[in-house]
Amino acid sequence: MALLKILAASALMAATAVATERQVALWLAPRELVSQVLAVGSAIAVGLVVLAMSARVLGIEELDEALSRVAARLGRTGRHGSAS
Repeated sequence: MALLKILAASALMAATAVATERQVALWLAPRELVSQVLAVGSAIAVGLVVLAMSARVLGIEELDEALSRVAARLGRTGRHGSAS
């Protein structure tokens, strides 16, 4: 069952990211590097938000575990880096 939930959340993320990239690319000059960076960056950001929201709604515990590990690693890196 967890696999189906993860596939559903991933499909929502992918569809949203593609739609976001295409829409932002239409609003901006598509040949400009800055426009391409903004289009892809916004697609990634929106896709991650949709993934997190859908994972919460679907009750995917693996995402919480992964986010906890990333937060812990970033926390250690931040403290370690500021001490030197």
